Amino acid sequence: TNNNGVLDSGEKSIVTGADGSFTFTGLAAGAYYVRRVFPNGYTYSNEPLNLTLTAGQSITGANIGSQSTTSPTPTPTPTPTPTPTPTPTPANDIRWTKGVNIPVARVEPQSAVVGNKLYVFSGYSDSTWQPSKRVDVYNADTGTWTRLGDMPIGTTHAGVAVVGTKIWMVGGYTARPGTVDRQDVGSTQVLIYDTLTDSWSYGPSLPTKRASGGLAMVDNKLYFFAGEQPDRTHVRDMWMLDLSNQSAGWQSRAAIPEARSHFGTAVVDGIIYAIGGQQGIDANSVHLKTSYSYNPVTNAWTRLADMSVERSHLSPNTIVVDGKIYSFGGEYKYNQDLANVLQYDPATNKFTELSPLPAARASGAAGYINGQFIFTGGKKSGFFADTYIGTFT
Repeated sequence: TNNNGVLDSGEKSIVTGADGSFTFTGLAAGAYYVRRVFPNGYTYSNEPLNLTLTAGQSITGANIGSQSTTSPTPTPTPTPTPTPTPTPTPANDIRWTKGVNIPVARVEPQSAVVGNKLYVFSGYSDSTWQPSKRVDVYNADTGTWTRLGDMPIGTTHAGVAVVGTKIWMVGGYTARPGTVDRQDVGSTQVLIYDTLTDSWSYGPSLPTKRASGGLAMVDNKLYFFAGEQPDRTHVRDMWMLDLSNQSAGWQSRAAIPEARSHFGTAVVDGIIYAIGGQQGIDANSVHLKTSYSYNPVTNAWTRLADMSVERSHLSPNTIVVDGKIYSFGGEYKYNQDLANVLQYDPATNKFTELSPLPAARASGAAGYINGQFIFTGGKKSGFFADTYIGTFT
């Protein structure tokens, strides 16, 4: 070229490839200026080439660069696509396996954990619906059941609370062997079982007959509330017994806002919880989604979040583990039983569904020992002795 920076007539030219490469062929020996013709806004980023070519010579690697003469528009930083939040798996879900059956089928017993043992009292074992006197205990260390001494009287639907090494049972349905009705609905009795001596005693009687109510122990005081009367009407009353002054008997406290029976009872951090339940009986029952908490210090009730499904028959199968309340199975309508496992967190006022029981069951016995849930007995169109062992995953 004539080195004027313009493509003149007769000067050899070639269009670069997409990668910027170029090749001239058929050049005679001589001196050459190799230049680029730039679009507007560009100039050289390195010096143009001045080459001397001898006959038959081939030159490779000649480089002519360019750059913009204006400040480039910065390439915008792309907005990252957010990673989708996966549907959360409930923390501490449960994996179930089959355990050793309880020796005799149980429906609507009383149950409680003391030490490493789950105690199961009375219940129904067949279609006579006669409350049994039988007591069995499950040893979580050995995975075995042992029969203990009988109860003084067959009793179901009693409120249950653990006081040290003793188990208190308040009210309930009591057996009437050999009679048509087979049981009395409602009792003032207070039974006390001593786990150390396998023996029974009695505590101060309730002011009037009750069954299917809740019993809770807070600060050495027992609280019995709600339940049903002998005529099967449902009530809201609450009574308190100070264990350090039992001669004073049961004293009235604030009534729960809604009457109910067959609900789950629990205590977390000194607050008493009533989970679900029902009003009315059998085919005329109305199952409840509502739950309440009671503060003994303020003597006041608070309504909690509703459950997603109505649920009753939670009395022996609602327990507390690490500050959360767990209810196993239950009924959502008369004789319509559930396998659902429900966790309630008082810190968030939230119910969460966990992995269900292997089979639908209502009114079985439940406990938590050595990192394992134990659920045994219950009903589902029959009477069952199955035991299931659950562990957190």
